[in-house]
Amino acid sequence: MKIEIHHKHEIANGGAVYDLDNLLLMTPRVHIDHHKESNL
Repeated sequence: MKIEIHHKHEIANGGAVYDLDNLLLMTPRVHIDHHKESNL
């Protein structure tokens, strides 16, 4: 199983890169779907 790291608060908008409170683990498919939903 592959896992990707998602930043809850985008780095470009001041989100912390390595703060564990800003990170979520997701499968690649869930990560893609999350970003598609965010752009609606």
